[in-house]
Amino acid sequence: MTGVVQNSSRANVPTPFLRDGRIFYPVFEDGGESYSRLIEAVQHESPVDELQRLAEKLVKENEGLTERMSSRVAPQTLRIPQIRYLKLRAAALLLRDLVQQGWIIQVEHGQITLYSPTAQKEVDPVVAKEIARRVGLFAKEDQLKDPTVRRFINTLESPGRGSAAIPITNLIADGRTLREKLEPIARLPKAERGAALGQVIQPYLQLVEPDKRCELTGIKYADIWRYFRFNWSFPLNSSPGRNIFFLIRDAGQPYHPVMGIAALGNTVMQLTCRDRLLGWLPDGLVDLVETGTITAAEGVQCLKNCIRKSLDEIYVKDLPLTKEELENPTPQTLSRLIAFRDDAALQRKQELEQKEKPKRIEFGQDVTEEELLQATQTSLYKFKRTKSVAELLRARLLLNSRTIPDQPSETLKELMADEEGRIAVGIALRQARNRLSGSAMMEIVVCGGVPPYSYLLSGKLACLMMLSPEVTQIYEERYSQQVSIIASQMAGRPIRRPAKLVSLGTTSLYAAGSSQYNRVFLPARTLSTQETEIRYRYIGHTEGYGSAHLSKETRDTLNALENLERKYRRVNNVFGEGANPKMRQLSSGLDALGIAQADLLRHASPRIVYNIPLIQNVERFLLEIDEVAEFVISPNELEGGWESSQRIANFWLKRWASSRLDHSPLFKQLGEASPLKLRVSRQLPKINSPITQLELPFLDFDFHQEDAMQAPVDEKLEYIRRLYRDESAFADNVKISRLRDIHIPTAIEKVIQSIVKIGGSVVLTGNAGDGKTHLIRLIEQKLKNQDTYIVFDASAEKLDEVLQNWAECLENGKSSCIAINEGPLLDLIKRHRKAYPFLEDVEKQLRCTIEYVLLDSKNADLSRINWVPPLDAGKQIFVIDLSLRQNLSRQMVSAVLSKLTEPRWYEGCKVCPGQASCGVAYNRQALAQPRTQERIGKLLEGVSIRGEQITFRELLAFCSYAIFGARSCDEMIELGGSEAARYYNHIFEYGDGKLFDELRKGFDPVTRTHPIVDEKFWRGIFSPDEFPLEPKPTHISLDGHSSNNSEHALDAFKSLKRRWFFEHPDGENLTPRTDSENFLEKLRDVNHTTQSRVSDLLRLLNRFLYTGDKDYPDYLRLWTRLAFSPKNKSKGMVCGRQVSSQELFLHEPRLSPLLEKCFGDQPVDHLLLGPEGSELRFANLRIDLRLLNLLLSPYGGTTEDPECTRRIYRFNDSLANQVKTDGGDFRIVSMVEGRAGREVRIRVDLRKRRYDGLDSERK
Repeated sequence: MTGVVQNSSRANVPTPFLRDGRIFYPVFEDGGESYSRLIEAVQHESPVDELQRLAEKLVKENEGLTERMSSRVAPQTLRIPQIRYLKLRAAALLLRDLVQQGWIIQVEHGQITLYSPTAQKEVDPVVAKEIARRVGLFAKEDQLKDPTVRRFINTLESPGRGSAAIPITNLIADGRTLREKLEPIARLPKAERGAALGQVIQPYLQLVEPDKRCELTGIKYADIWRYFRFNWSFPLNSSPGRNIFFLIRDAGQPYHPVMGIAALGNTVMQLTCRDRLLGWLPDGLVDLVETGTITAAEGVQCLKNCIRKSLDEIYVKDLPLTKEELENPTPQTLSRLIAFRDDAALQRKQELEQKEKPKRIEFGQDVTEEELLQATQTSLYKFKRTKSVAELLRARLLLNSRTIPDQPSETLKELMADEEGRIAVGIALRQARNRLSGSAMMEIVVCGGVPPYSYLLSGKLACLMMLSPEVTQIYEERYSQQVSIIASQMAGRPIRRPAKLVSLGTTSLYAAGSSQYNRVFLPARTLSTQETEIRYRYIGHTEGYGSAHLSKETRDTLNALENLERKYRRVNNVFGEGANPKMRQLSSGLDALGIAQADLLRHASPRIVYNIPLIQNVERFLLEIDEVAEFVISPNELEGGWESSQRIANFWLKRWASSRLDHSPLFKQLGEASPLKLRVSRQLPKINSPITQLELPFLDFDFHQEDAMQAPVDEKLEYIRRLYRDESAFADNVKISRLRDIHIPTAIEKVIQSIVKIGGSVVLTGNAGDGKTHLIRLIEQKLKNQDTYIVFDASAEKLDEVLQNWAECLENGKSSCIAINEGPLLDLIKRHRKAYPFLEDVEKQLRCTIEYVLLDSKNADLSRINWVPPLDAGKQIFVIDLSLRQNLSRQMVSAVLSKLTEPRWYEGCKVCPGQASCGVAYNRQALAQPRTQERIGKLLEGVSIRGEQITFRELLAFCSYAIFGARSCDEMIELGGSEAARYYNHIFEYGDGKLFDELRKGFDPVTRTHPIVDEKFWRGIFSPDEFPLEPKPTHISLDGHSSNNSEHALDAFKSLKRRWFFEHPDGENLTPRTDSENFLEKLRDVNHTTQSRVSDLLRLLNRFLYTGDKDYPDYLRLWTRLAFSPKNKSKGMVCGRQVSSQELFLHEPRLSPLLEKCFGDQPVDHLLLGPEGSELRFANLRIDLRLLNLLLSPYGGTTEDPECTRRIYRFNDSLANQVKTDGGDFRIVSMVEGRAGREVRIRVDLRKRRYDGLDSERK
């Protein structure tokens, strides 16, 4: 939103609803020419663009002037016209920034008048908050244009090849997962929610230590904090001095995602409302006396002590005064000091003009006393010391003259009676503030929640965590031995102040009610030693000064102007030079422009001020009356380690998170929150053109310009690029036209339409991302034509209303189509089956989605594929479980790749200046090839056969990532022909998600050894023409590279081998296949007899059950395990029965006729081994890759896999219960001790019920 530019013809009467106008009249000294150009620009119909054009035009004019005159005049002669141009450019940029933020600009009587966004007489609090937010966002966007910031964000989200870190998006919780876990808790009574929440969300406080890395992600803690700080609406600015950073993380989720961040920094030196509250202002001291917090005698003594302590910490040996004058100063003493001070100031100015840069002492730097003494005697500190001593002695002189012995109350009255006395009191109190505000107080400079946890009020949790005694302990440990830089240079010796954190302060982001800090407190007894509550207490408002509303380009120009006009740099970022160098530099620039500082530094964004006392006697301690701090929470609380932070977290769960579950928008917000939808890079502004910067080579000032080839933004291409785990893949966030463009036609749509046409009810269920909403939206209009009751997501609706409407549809024969995730559906059935009997049918269908048929007879019933709904389906329910759809079939993979490589998505690429070097062009060409699609389909089908369920959304994300690698067009252009931009490397490296994880587990063709191919590629003896696509691979030997850079050589080899697999005619030879996959394929091969396949399987099972059974293919031996104590593991085993291979059969899963009609043929990931007929229901063994991995492992399956082991023994026991004993008088019983023990065979006489003798024995 931009501001308004108006032209008023009335001389002195601004628009009636405006107030607080500020005249903008820079001093150009050119007869009004520059000011006229400025007025002309602001009166343009598009003032922002015109002001920007004026600023850029001035650069060219200045360059032309310099070029014409530089050869004829001295450089110094150019200074005046260059200052003039620089002033006009600074003025134009200033006005441009202000208009963009909503400032109102009027031209009144030939003068430019500025009105802040809050210039209306009555401003709605919501509007005021939005104005303040816009001011911050303007500055933040300016910061996000910085190339280094953009690179930092993109690198964390997509680490480069070889990086030990994983994408930082793993530290953003998936809101959809949280929603599924929190929905059942929301239905609990409030009293039970806290404990239940503690099982799901487990917050903890983590200190950000420099250079340390997160063990779970490999990312530096400092980088994690900085990344999430970019979520704030105000820019991130570093500050010197004391800083402590914290993360609040959730141990209840994978990778411990970040819930919130916080930081402590130097407290604000001058804050009127706070200083009065603490007694650091004259009126505040009187208030404390009147309330009885301190006595008048303590107040007077406090003033004397403050002056004495400050003088004791100043080096005075080289100052013009005696020891006697220190105790009893005279007016002559003050006059000498003031003259000495002025001489030091002049010396400082001369040094700066001569570009002399004194040695800087940095915060935290170890320094010797000699170095401190040298710094003390510099002109800067000589000036500061003299000024301070003169001020203190002035106060002491007045205090001595007005002290009434033994009458402290009268003394205070006398001091407060006139302005001179109040000034003396203020000087004395300021000493206590200067000493303790930097050592006993900290400002909460950052504190807030990170989405999606912020929806649960994790900002309140961050506030509460700052009250933890761990924070005060960390502060004391870090700074107790810290030398105070400024105080030490003033004293000429090391000064260390006690690091006791007794008070915290903070300000809200906005003045119109702070939802985060309101009502935040820690009740008494939350911690065992906490006798009273600790609360964020409101104490007033700031006055709204700052420079957040000026862009970096504007600030740089003002700084350059100030440096040029003064001929030296007044602000040098040296400790002791003054507080807030950024603000002082800006003020100097405005001075040079001839603008009153207050007019533009008062940005009309005041903030609410809060104070949090951590001790009972905070005022007395901070006035140095009490020496001992009486902490509200005893330091002994820390003996329990981090337990105190856990108790605070538990309080937050019960007080805030528990209540938040009743907030109706919460679950909708969580459902729309995914890690990559919440990633910071989505906030990066589009840079349409580089910002023109003014280059003045004779200035000691740095300017930065971003020069890059910018790709045009194409909406269609952006849509498919953002399919990778972004909102583009969420059907409820996408235009219907886009859904149709991306849709892969299947039989499901026709099946749904055929059911609703005859009045049936369709239930679409499955997992999130299976495409339920996608399907309904595609056929929504056709459903409406049938007057169908539609529910896009029942989980987001009031379930009672959904059930009632659904029941009415069934009763009246009206069609309905309802989408609901399987978890909520099962919960719905459980809770409402009695009230709504039709839910029983829904549950039955969910249980009967798959049946098992003899493997060799699957294709006998061809009529199943011609399924149609029965004619009497008007009041029936048909459940379609989309989680059973195998989205990784070769046909589906090929269809999606063909869809995403269609020319219509890439029309914008034709006019892109970087097309020739962009990796997207190559990836698109390769992925459109049938051979490449077939190879990728084969890999992904292998993932499916391993039992992994992948949603359609995840498949879209995978194919998008293969093309773009989650990179923007500009980033792909920058990579150019680099192998890092190729699809065959995207597939196996850095992609985030279950599908990528599975591909990295053995599907990479690099892991498949092929001596001939490997030798060819490593030694470079292949022909590039073997590869059909352009550009051909580089034909070089990697031997030379490996000796110099083995990592580079290995990367080149991997890329070549992957490309050969996907594109070369013989690449299929590298298809990664395991013994288990080959065995499963053989079991499904009907060209082999059923007997032979079952026998091969029984051979493995017998060997697993008893390793001595090396070759028993004709029957399965059934073992009974013996245990002589319930607590003992079974060791002894007995076998007296067996099942013939001719009694066991292989069965293949088959979908119900409805689902088979919907999904067609799908990859088969398992078989069942068991008897034929109904007995299969009671005795069956699931044969999948996981089980075969166990059975085919060396030594007969001794590899640990508890789940598969239980599966085999359960099958063994089930068969034993069903097998009938044969009729005979004798039986051979085998006995072994453990699976690998010696087998003893005993002949048993069944008729006489006795052991008949030892039949045989084997090892």
